[in-house]
Amino acid sequence: MQRISKVGALISIPVSSLRRSLTFYGDKLGFSLQLRDDRLGWAELESDSRAVRIGLAEVQEVKRGGPVLVIEVKDIEAAIKTLSELKVGASEITDVKNIARVATLEDPDRHLLMLRQSYQRRD
Repeated sequence: MQRISKVGALISIPVSSLRRSLTFYGDKLGFSLQLRDDRLGWAELESDSRAVRIGLAEVQEVKRGGPVLVIEVKDIEAAIKTLSELKVGASEITDVKNIARVATLEDPDRHLLMLRQSYQRRD
């Protein structure tokens, strides 16, 4: 069977304000702006790995729920400290035994996001 997903992914997130969401995902979460079209109400941001991009689509009505964007971090405590300094709240860290440490937060439209620090596997 041929694999379809070979390049990466673009995750489209509906937002009420492109400007406000660009500030959050770019300035606060550190994604790099790759494309912006205010006429279309569309922007694309890229992760450091370049395999995952976020598309922000400005819409009239934002509905909550759906998939959760999980952002892999090297040091979850440092990430939460940085977010706190940027006035972005996050939950307490939860330990998912033998898998990862996680914390949740919300974007300006109250979409749920998760920070995840994976445990190193010992193979």
